[in-house]
Amino acid sequence: MDKTPLEDWIVNKIGIERNREALENYQLGQLRETIKYVKERSAFYGRKLSGLFPDHISQVRDIEKIPFTYPKDIGANPYGFLCIPQRQVERIVTLNTSGTSSKAKRIFFNKEDIEAIIDFFHHGMASLTNKRDRLLVLLPGDSYGSIGNLLRKALDNHLELCMVGGLLEDRKKTIEDIKKYRINCIVGLPSQIIYLSRMEKEIFQERIDKVLLCSDYAPKTIINDLTHNYGCQVFIHYGMTETGYGGGVMCQALKGYHLREGDLYFEIVDPTTGQVLGEDQYGEIVFTTLTRQAMPLIRYRTGDIGAISLADCPCGSFLKSIKTVEGRIDNRVSIG
Repeated sequence: MDKTPLEDWIVNKIGIERNREALENYQLGQLRETIKYVKERSAFYGRKLSGLFPDHISQVRDIEKIPFTYPKDIGANPYGFLCIPQRQVERIVTLNTSGTSSKAKRIFFNKEDIEAIIDFFHHGMASLTNKRDRLLVLLPGDSYGSIGNLLRKALDNHLELCMVGGLLEDRKKTIEDIKKYRINCIVGLPSQIIYLSRMEKEIFQERIDKVLLCSDYAPKTIINDLTHNYGCQVFIHYGMTETGYGGGVMCQALKGYHLREGDLYFEIVDPTTGQVLGEDQYGEIVFTTLTRQAMPLIRYRTGDIGAISLADCPCGSFLKSIKTVEGRIDNRVSIG
């Protein structure tokens, strides 16, 4: 079994020895730099972190001293997070939130942020693809900086074919494309891929051997269906617009998402108390950006449910992984 390609990528990119101590020392340095950066440049963090200074963080766990950032904070004033002049913003993504009183969130990226996403996509997709693969991306790709657009840039000249088909709207055309271009690997939303597989069973059984589910929660029933009924290897990507799309991706062991630890620091906290939880304990996923330029986020609460594992992965990587995400806190119903 091949080791996750994220390990070599992170080690070579940031120039560290191949162990957790070296990685955490790097993360500590980046965390201090990020605090200094946002205090100087972000109106929101300038106020929020007024009493906190980089030298207050002497170890990575000291991040617990920093207050959380919530999605509602971005909705209330997204420009308060912006750390660069607006003329340097390359892409703005507007995210509509549920609820009548919730305001849309705007996430900003500059050129360097977008290049970092492409770099992650290139190495992360190597977990499941090789030069002989013919990939169909069932995600938006027409606009600059959209996921499909970024995947094409990341994978062009690294696969036999990378075709961006957009969201699944015309099943007949999609099937024609799979046949015409001899597609064997698909990236897309869980709901759309399972729909396509159930409506076109023969095509999936005969032609599709690998699937990457992304951009939404992937229930175990869908994973099991694709694995057992259609013989697909099912990989899952974890991320959101706020993480810079890429957060983590499964290796060939399919046990959890190896994390993009050179660019992001992850925690798991108790959703009610905010207390940081230990290894293998399920709670809310929280992340901090370590290299973002346009719109850094510190201790951002995602609302996703997961657990961090430090157990040795069968692939042999020293990187942390998040166990398969169990859904969103807002979607859970408490039965007394």
